[in-house]
Amino acid sequence: MINQILIGSVIIVIVSLIHLWATKISIHIIRRSKSGPAIIGRIRNFIWLDSIVLLLILTSLLESIIWAVCYVKLAAFEHFEEAVYFSIVTFTTLGYGDITLDVNWRILASLEAASGIIVFGWSTAIVMGAIQNIILNKKN
Repeated sequence: MINQILIGSVIIVIVSLIHLWATKISIHIIRRSKSGPAIIGRIRNFIWLDSIVLLLILTSLLESIIWAVCYVKLAAFEHFEEAVYFSIVTFTTLGYGDITLDVNWRILASLEAASGIIVFGWSTAIVMGAIQNIILNKKN
């Protein structure tokens, strides 16, 4: 159990650092997305906002893959594709249950789910910040 908590904690720190990097890029995008004249400003804002959402989704995918690599290295899964699928389902807290971990690694999966909840809340805050920035900078 202690091994799972230690391994999970290390991965959570790595995931947090990656998400911090995505946050910094998102803030840079938000600062560049100043409204312009009417329709051009709206299109630009839509593109900036979509860019942030895509960045955060791809970042979450990368973070899920990091968990999957861990599962494969620990021999919890034999095939990488199966580990990635399990990891995405766990990270998003979807939890289909069609693929499960051995009893020896269940706590690690729970830590991944907890990490995913935090990361998705963090991502939601970034997107809402971007939307607020668009609204506050709107010139009509």
